[in-house]
Amino acid sequence: MSESSSITNPKPHRPFGVSLAILLSFMIFVVIPMAVVIFFGATNELFYRIENQAMAGVDVSGLEFDSFIGAVAIAIAVLVFGVAAWRVRSEWVRRLFTATVLVSGFVAVVALLMAGQGAPNLENGIDSMSAATQDNALIFVAVIAIVTAFVVWMMQRWSAKAFYRGYYTQDDYAHIQKTYGE
Repeated sequence: MSESSSITNPKPHRPFGVSLAILLSFMIFVVIPMAVVIFFGATNELFYRIENQAMAGVDVSGLEFDSFIGAVAIAIAVLVFGVAAWRVRSEWVRRLFTATVLVSGFVAVVALLMAGQGAPNLENGIDSMSAATQDNALIFVAVIAIVTAFVVWMMQRWSAKAFYRGYYTQDDYAHIQKTYGE
């Protein structure tokens, strides 16, 4: 009985796009921000130990603790819900993960755009590095927006919904029939 029911109603597999969406969200919202936090934390401590910062050629007084706390909070939220989305087959986990990535992407884009809107500090002089930094921030904004849109789109597809639901509906079978002609 159970063998015939599993043949007629197979359990949905995890779509490749869902796996890719979860891994991309880990890279963009967990790995990269945590690497930046660790890098700036380590270099801040290193340059703080140097008595004369002008000798090192670095001014670390502009680092804000609140931005580090925000990056860590976003990384922890995406990590927790991403691991849950990877391990747990639940409709609520899919929705919470999607909402977390959407909010995190929006916050990251707004934070990067607001940081780029600040007036340049003319006391330090004008150099080509400030223009390159703004260009890199705009590229990173575009990458964050694309990854966020991809994750939200992929988690809303019928195959992802069927995977997190744990079974196929009649609409899913109709979609499979239409798409693959089986």
